Amino acid sequence: MSDTKDTENPPWQPKRFTRLDPVAAFDAQEADELFSKALLLHCRQAFRVAEQFYLQAIEKKPDFHRPYQLLGIFYSNYQTPDQSMAAFCKALEIKPDDGETWWERGRLLEKHGRLEEAEAAYRKVIELMPCEGKGRRSLAELLQKVGRLEEAKAAYLSAIEVEPDFGYAWSYLGEVLEELGHKNEAIGVYRKAVLYDHDDFHSWVSLGALCHDLGQVADAEDAFCHAIYRVPDEGGTWYRFAVLLWDLDRNAEAEAAFRQALPADADIDHEWVALAKVAKSLGRKKEAAVLCCQALEQNPEPIQAVIGLGHVLLQLGCEAEAEAAYRKAMAIDAKAFHASYHLCCLKVKSEPDTALALLRQVGACNASFALRRIEDERVLDPLRTLPAFPALVAALERLEIEQKM
Repeated sequence: MSDTKDTENPPWQPKRFTRLDPVAAFDAQEADELFSKALLLHCRQAFRVAEQFYLQAIEKKPDFHRPYQLLGIFYSNYQTPDQSMAAFCKALEIKPDDGETWWERGRLLEKHGRLEEAEAAYRKVIELMPCEGKGRRSLAELLQKVGRLEEAKAAYLSAIEVEPDFGYAWSYLGEVLEELGHKNEAIGVYRKAVLYDHDDFHSWVSLGALCHDLGQVADAEDAFCHAIYRVPDEGGTWYRFAVLLWDLDRNAEAEAAFRQALPADADIDHEWVALAKVAKSLGRKKEAAVLCCQALEQNPEPIQAVIGLGHVLLQLGCEAEAEAAYRKAMAIDAKAFHASYHLCCLKVKSEPDTALALLRQVGACNASFALRRIEDERVLDPLRTLPAFPALVAALERLEIEQKM
C-alpha cells in the first residue's frame, strides 16, 4: 500500500455546525408541532386559539406556507376578505405551485364577485392538479353562474372524465342541460347522478319533474317516490307529486299528497289553492271555498298568490271572498293593476261606476294594459254605455303616450 496521501479523495469529515444551524432545526420542528396543534384546534372550531398557534408557527418558520393557507381559510370564514387574501397570497409567494391554495383563493375571489380572477385561479388549479376534479367542478359552476352554459357543460364533462363516479358533477351537468333545453339528455344525466349517489335528493326531484314534463309519468312517479323516501318532510316534493297524481286523474291520492305538503309549507298559498281545486273536482265546493279562505289568511306574499286565490274563489262562485282577495292584493301594493282589473270585471254588472273607477286606477298604473282590455274584452261592454266612458278612453290614450316617454 502506498504511503502517499490520497489528496484527490480525502476521508469524509462531518460538516461543522454553525451556531445558528441547531437553532434553525429546532425552530422548524417546533413550527411543525405548533401547526399540528393549530390544525387540531381549527378542526374543533376553537378558531381564535388556533389563529394564535398558526401565527406562532409562522414566527418560528417564516417560509412555512401551510399556516398561511389555513389562516386564509380562517379569515374567509370570519368575513375578513382582505386578511384572507393577504394570507393566500403569502402562501402562494412561498409555494406558487400549491393547487389547494389556488383553489381556496379562487373561492374567495368568487365569493366577493371578482369572477374573472376566480376563473383564472380555477384554471390554475386544473393546471396544477390535472387528475383531480375539484378545480374543474368549481370552474364549471362559475361558468354556469355567469350564463356561459356551453363552456360550463364542457367543464362538467371534463370533471366527470377524471372523476366519473362523482354523482354531484352529473347532477350539476343535468341542470346545465336543462337550461340549454336538452331535456332528454338531462334525464339520462340525472339517472347517472342517482346511480352514483342513490341518496341525491335533488337529482331525484329534477328527474321526476323532467319525466313529468315529457309525459314519462311512470318514471316521474318512481323518481318522486324515491325523493320523498329520502326527505319525507319537504313540502315542495309532495306538491310536485300531488300535481302529477292530479294530472293522472288520481284525485283522491292527489288530495292526500297536497295535505302532506301543507304541514311542511303551511304558508305557501299555491298549495292551498291546489288543494281547493282538488276539492272542487271531487264535488266539494264549499270545502274548496273554506280552503281558499284559509289560504287568504296565510302570509300574503307573494302578491300573485293572493290574486290567484281570488281567481279560484271566483271560479267557485264565492264572489265576496274573491273580492276580499283582490282588495287584499291592492292593499299590499296599490299598483297591483291586475288585481284592480279583475275586481273591475267582478263589479261591471253590479256596480258599473265602481268598475269604471277601478278601470281608471288600472290605467294610472298601466294605460296600455287598460286600453288592450277595453279593446279585447267583451266583459267590459256594460261600461261602454256610461257617459264618462269616452272621456276615460281619451285620458288613457294620453296617459299611454306619457308612460312610454
